[in-house]
Order: sequence, then structure tokens, then C-alpha cells
Amino acid sequence: MAGLLVILFAALGAVGATKAQPSDAERAARRKTISAPVAEGVLRARPTFAACGVCYGSAKAVPGLALEWRKLGAPGGSRSCATANSTSAWQTLREFPHFDETGDYRGSILRLEEDTEYEVRVVADGNVRAQTSFRTWSSEVPVARTVWLDAQTTFPVKVSDRGKPDGWVRYATKPGVVLDNRTEKELCFQVEGAAYVLFDNLTIRGSGARYVMTVEKSTCVRVRGCDIARWGRVGTPRFDMLGRRHEVDKPARGYGINMDGAIKIGRGSSAVVVERCFIHDPRGQANSWFYSHPAGPEAVVLQSPDHSTVIRWNDFVGSDAHRWNDAVESIGNFSTDGGFNRDADVYGNFMAICNDDCIELDGGQQNVRCWDNRFEEALCGVSVQGCMVSPVYVHDNGFYSMGDEFGLAGQTIKTGGGDHGVEAWAYMYGNLLWGAGTGITRMQLLRLQTRGNTFCGTQKFRGRDVSPFATSIDDKFGVEIAEKDLPVKWPARPVGFQLDRARFSGIKVANGQSAPAHVRLTATGGARDVPFSIAKCDVFDWFDVAPAKGVIPAGGTMTFTVTFRPDRMADRHDYRGAFLVRTPDGLSRPVSLYAETDFVPPYKAEREGDFALYADGLSEGDFKTIDRKKETSFTFDVPKAGRYYLMVHAKGEGRDRLRVAVDGEQAAESIQQTKPYPTWTMLTPGHKFGDMTCHWDFQPGPHTVRIRATSYGNLKCDGLVLTDNPGSFEPR
Repeated sequence: MAGLLVILFAALGAVGATKAQPSDAERAARRKTISAPVAEGVLRARPTFAACGVCYGSAKAVPGLALEWRKLGAPGGSRSCATANSTSAWQTLREFPHFDETGDYRGSILRLEEDTEYEVRVVADGNVRAQTSFRTWSSEVPVARTVWLDAQTTFPVKVSDRGKPDGWVRYATKPGVVLDNRTEKELCFQVEGAAYVLFDNLTIRGSGARYVMTVEKSTCVRVRGCDIARWGRVGTPRFDMLGRRHEVDKPARGYGINMDGAIKIGRGSSAVVVERCFIHDPRGQANSWFYSHPAGPEAVVLQSPDHSTVIRWNDFVGSDAHRWNDAVESIGNFSTDGGFNRDADVYGNFMAICNDDCIELDGGQQNVRCWDNRFEEALCGVSVQGCMVSPVYVHDNGFYSMGDEFGLAGQTIKTGGGDHGVEAWAYMYGNLLWGAGTGITRMQLLRLQTRGNTFCGTQKFRGRDVSPFATSIDDKFGVEIAEKDLPVKWPARPVGFQLDRARFSGIKVANGQSAPAHVRLTATGGARDVPFSIAKCDVFDWFDVAPAKGVIPAGGTMTFTVTFRPDRMADRHDYRGAFLVRTPDGLSRPVSLYAETDFVPPYKAEREGDFALYADGLSEGDFKTIDRKKETSFTFDVPKAGRYYLMVHAKGEGRDRLRVAVDGEQAAESIQQTKPYPTWTMLTPGHKFGDMTCHWDFQPGPHTVRIRATSYGNLKCDGLVLTDNPGSFEPR
């Protein structure tokens, strides 16, 4: 019944003006921007390890046309040795939509076996119109030559090696070697014009350069099992530039320091794989939505690679000291070849502690697939906004409680952003949406099909410009799952042990004490012992895990004890982190930790030299409810001309609202990010989400601030301050 109601709501509840359909000339011009559409009657299959994107050229939709596929032979075999007993039955692809705009059908075959041959065919009216075969990729990398690196390596290492399918070039170090780039400007690896190159199990500490590694105009490059940290620009926050960080020695402009990625996969590249890597602790920090749309570092940046990018089995872990902007960011969000572009996979990853999205799939999204991942602690989990070509698949993922640095949670799966391809399709099924977050927003014209998703608590569909094309099948709403019972299968990985907990939140650290947490491990695969070590971000010195290394006995169990360090948890209320039980091949199981201390952010600015005028009539601890029926006025006597910000000290229920006017301005609404305990939050009257920083250029003399509550909150306030440095008053 719930699914039926959602379908009816989508069909009948559309709001906003319908976007005009493009002319034939506009369609033709747009078609030219889409990557390599197939010709009439051509069937193209482009495989990766575990999926295959399929396109079939047909100017017009054909009634009853279907794509069928089946496995041939056994893994590692060939079609020539296939027999009736070893060839599976034909299966029909469930989603294979036709696109008038590009004159083709497109879809993806999912959850295939590695190194296995398959065949596909297009069938209509009982006739086979086209047929082809393909083999999925193998994880095995045949190495012909190894380039050994050591601690004296000179950077940048420029890589243009041309290996072969049966003889890759491998870059490696001896065990224990750290590639430590102490330059300020040079990246570590510049890969251009390369083919069949493997970067294997490297420990890399970056420089002040924007990237650790760039991959351009290259094919078949794999980055496997690497530990990458400490790279990128730092800068200082400019509160006159939306709170974003800018380089001290350069003019402040635009987004400032942004897209400083450990790995950048750029144009002209195909079949680039990042797998089993632990990427953490960039040197910089993204600003939060407290100020404006975040800008800052990422683990991976995508800039329109040609095709077949795979991001699998990685841990991209941020921290409150070094939050990601996005763990994975796309360039060209609203371009037909933007982001991952086409035929790409993202699976088995853990991405956490970001100020914007865990991952942007934004851009072309032509047969782009995202599954078996775990996303948490970000404004948004997965973004598919700007789905310009499609189809995109977001399925079987765990979304565990969204929230940026100061607790703001947005769309758990983001479709919003306004623009989409004229016929874009997004398929979302089997996902678990749990904890903070608003759910899924159905946007105008995006063809969105959801199936079998589980929405917990207040997670649900939102209808900002509801798409008349949205359908919901067997989705479940209002499901309650205790944190201790959250599935531990995400991120799904081929590792031979499992943990009994995915995360712990609400850990109390008070009066210098906290109870330890315990995680039980059970070996699940094979008859051999497996070495392990505990990995975590450098800044996570506020907890210890024991044992820190050892061997997991075959078929056995063991218990990890997490001990918290109150002596290192004295300057924040919220501490967020994670640790990995990691094997030598880079595979791991993560556990996330969320602790709360009895720290209360200070009322008075702590930093030397900060300018602050506190309003008369309000005093610390004397909380007063802001009146809804009449304005309350405060006057500040400003001693010198300058740029100033207004902050209110309050406690509330999350996103309270005020009506604010300064001097002769008309009153406008300001949305406050409040917490149950008192913090300072910026007044931003009239400013939109994404441009939150609000300032006033005051001349010397008296200036009046008028405040009134709205019907959306019950804000209790005990302070109002005028300052030239809102960073001194950040909640923490």
C-alpha cells in the first residue's frame, strides 16, 4: 500500500512548472556532447570486474524489445569449451530503457562474476536483432617488470610506462618504506600516457601540492592497497569569502582551496581502478555548511575520464580536524561527460566524515553503478544530481546517519540540483536509510524508480518539484532498527572475517571517565590464519584499540577493546572517528565511533585579539525564549569601520528559525543550526542554503538588531554578539 500511495503522490502531486521539452535542433546539439553514442543496430558491451554496461543503437523504441544475457562456461574458461551443462539459461535485464534523445537503449548487467565470459543479445518479436559476448575483468595482475622505489625517491615520479595486458609494470617498495614527499609544490606521481601500470601497496605521505597522484590520458592503471595521507593546501579561513579557506600568499577568489584530491582521475583515461586503499588525513579542512557550500579536500577527484573507472573496497575516512568536502568529488556536475562519465563502478567502500557528500556521481552517469557501500556522517550520502545522460544505479547500500561538522543533515540520497537530462533514469533499490537525513527527494522530470528500499525513522520521500515519472515498488517506511542491530555486511568485501558491530554512537565521556567498547570478530572463510593491524586516522589519538595487531585464527573468534582517552578529549563536545581491522592486502572491516563529552563551548571568545561586542540585557546562563509576537531590539556601539557578523548564543531543537533585521533593513528569516546544549550560531537573514555567511559593513556608531521568533522553533537565547571573526565562536 505504501508503494501505491507513493506512485499516486508522484503522479498527482507534481508541483512547479513543467520544463519545456527541447527542440529537434537542441536534441541534435546535445547528442553531440554525449560520449560515443552507438550506431543504429550496434550492440556494445563494456564490462568491468562485476558489471557490464550495454548500449544498443535504435533510433526508435521497439515494442517488446528486451536484452538477454547468460554466462558461458566456467570462470577462467572460454566460450569454445562451453557446453550445454556449463552455459546458464538466458536472463532478461529488468531495466533497459530507450532514449529518444540519443537513439539508443542503455542499461547495466549487475553482480557478474570476475574473469568470466558472458553473452548478450537483443530480442524483439521472437528474433535476435544483435548479439555479442564479453569477458569480465580479472583481479589478477600479471607483472612483467617492477620499478622499486625507496625513501630517497625524488618527486614527482613521472610515469608513462606502456605495459601489456600480459605484462604490467609495477611500482612498489620494500616492506616498511614510506614515500615521504617533503616538498611544498611537487605532487608524488604524475601518470600520463601510461598503460597497464600497477601502484602496489605503497605508503605515501604527500606534500603541499594539490594532488598526490594525477592520472591523465592513460588506460589500465591500478592503485592497489595504498595508504595515502598528508597532502594538499592548508590556507586560512576567510569569513569575508563565505568562510572558505584561501592560500595566504594568493588573492582570495571563488571557492578558494578546493578539490585537493589524493588521486585525480582525469580526461582521456579509461579502466582506472582504485582499490583496497586507506586514504585519510589531508593537510587541509573543508568548511562546513555553517558558512556556505563546503570547499576543501577529497580522497578522489573525477574529471570526465573516458570510461570504466572502478572505485572498490576502499576506506576514505575523514575527521573533524580534516573533514572531506566530498570523499569522492565530480568535476562537471551538469556536463554530459562530467564526473565518472560512463560505465563505472563504485562498490564495497567505506566513506565517512564529510561536510558535503560522501560521493558525487554527478555528471553523465551513463551506466554508472554504486552498490554494497557504507556511507555516513556527511550532509548527504550519494549525490546523483545533474544526471545528464543515465541510467545510474544506487542499490544495496547502507546509509548510517548523515550530518556535517555541526550536525546539519540533508538528502540522504540527493537528486536535487535542478538540471537533469531530458530522459534521465535513476534506479535506487535495496538501500537502507537509517538515522539523520531527509531521505530521497524526487525532482522534476528525473525518471526515478525505487524498489525495496528501507526508510528508517523519519527518512522518507520528499517532494520538492515532484517528478511525475517517479515510481515506488515495495519500499518500506518508518522501520525502526536499533544501532546495535544495524547490518554489518556493509561495506561488502571479500574478506574472511566479520565484526558484530558497525558503529557506536552516544558514547559518554564525563568527569574524565568512559566505559570501553567491545567488538567481537568471527573468522568466516578459509583454513588459514590471517594477519591484521588496526588502522585509523593520525588525529584519532583519543581512543586506543587492543589488540593493535596480530593474527586472526582460522575459524576462530577474538574481541577488540576500544578504550577512550578523556585527557585527549578536552576541547570538543563531539568526537567522531573510526578504526579499521585491516589485512596486509588492504581489505578491512570498519567500525565507527561517536563520543560525547561534557565539554561546553565557551561563551566568551577565547582567541587573543578577537573583536567582540556582547549585547546588553543578555547574560550567560540566563536563557530567555525569543518572543514570537514582537521584536526584541539590541543596540551595538561600533567603535571602528569594518566587516562584522552577528551570532546568537542559544540552545534548541536542530533548525530553529528567527526573523532578523539590522538597522533599517526589512526583517528576513534566519535558519539556526542549534543543539540541545548552548552554542553560538550565525544569523543569516535572507540568505539561501549554500550561501550562509552573512556580514554587514558597519561604520562607527550605533547599530540596531531586531529579532523575533517564528512558528518553526522554540529558541532559548542568553547571548548576542557582534564580531569580526565568527571562527572564534564555532560550535564544537
